[in-house]
Amino acid sequence: MGRFCVSTILSLFAESIGNGKSSLALKGVTILGIYTGGTDTDSLIFSSSTPDLSNATITGFENLALTNNANITASIALMLQFTGTVYAARTETLNLTTAGTFNAFSTM
Repeated sequence: MGRFCVSTILSLFAESIGNGKSSLALKGVTILGIYTGGTDTDSLIFSSSTPDLSNATITGFENLALTNNANITASIALMLQFTGTVYAARTETLNLTTAGTFNAFSTM
């Protein structure tokens, strides 16, 4: 499994991970840029408790991992792409930036 890590307060990046099961770990608060998963099951991991994904382009990631008590901001379209497992250990808050509906995550 490949693993990449971007560690900044403001993450402005263009990252595409290759084939196979891979994970991309981001530590930033304001996430900007383009992040593309590979052809297998890929995981996106946030260690910041307040990641704002509303201005990022994120595609091809099936799994999402959040830190305990995370407060995440994202669009419904972005959240719908996580068709695998959403890992969240405590009480997380999801702030949606667009209108619409989707099914709640059983682990969040």
